[in-house]
Amino acid sequence: MDTAFADGSEPRIIYSDDELLVVYKPRRLHTAPLAAAAGGPDLASWVFERFPGAAALAGPEGGLVHRLDFETSGLVLFALTPEALGALRAEQEADSIRKEYLLRASPASPLAGLPGSRPDRGRPTGIGASAWDEALLASPPDGAAAIARLIEAAAAQGSGPEIRCRFRTYGPASARVACIGEGEDGPRGRHRRGSPERLYRTEILSARACPEAGAGAVECRVSITRGFRHQIRAHFAWLGLPLLGDAAYGGFPGDRLYLRACAIELDSIRAGGRLRFEA
Repeated sequence: MDTAFADGSEPRIIYSDDELLVVYKPRRLHTAPLAAAAGGPDLASWVFERFPGAAALAGPEGGLVHRLDFETSGLVLFALTPEALGALRAEQEADSIRKEYLLRASPASPLAGLPGSRPDRGRPTGIGASAWDEALLASPPDGAAAIARLIEAAAAQGSGPEIRCRFRTYGPASARVACIGEGEDGPRGRHRRGSPERLYRTEILSARACPEAGAGAVECRVSITRGFRHQIRAHFAWLGLPLLGDAAYGGFPGDRLYLRACAIELDSIRAGGRLRFEA
């Protein structure tokens, strides 16, 4: 039985102490109250009912440290004291909080670009353009295996291959993001929104062909530090490898978005050293 993306319908507490809370968010649940204002439950309100100290912190989002998309499942951090919130936000600004995700993806439209991106297509660092395009264009079982081999070979050279870009928003209500490659000029004037200077990185830690999700599917484990909205989804669509179930970025329809925040690592607030949580 394939259990990698098995999901319950209720949040669950992974870890708690006097200062820190780690909660597992199921898919199709908003993270923050403002995102759920139009109706429906949200993870923060669920936490605030059980941990009033998190609700008492400044602002409507209380001790919430970061968010996950509505369709994404996985680990979310909350602070329970003002001191912890300040420390965690400082870690986030310093790129010291590392988050790992499990995803499944498949070439949906070979060599199609991501709208608004410059260039239209990106590729992981350490992998040649012709080899990457050839793998995307191969028949599904062979292509999935070739994509996984290229990623694993690049990762074996040291740190994993990366996807790197700046971002800008586009579309109705600026709901989607486009990738602007290193050295590329983004759109100017009123259409230039997002983070035009900062480079956002998604490191691909491992990859394997995933026939249980479809003949052309690839399963990857990736990591980010401070992220941009839809970062991993847009990055993989930019590669020509949109996530399964991600219709907004050209992925094949599915029963869910195949993206799960499976681990989080951060500096201990008081004891020193690093903490790691997995689910």
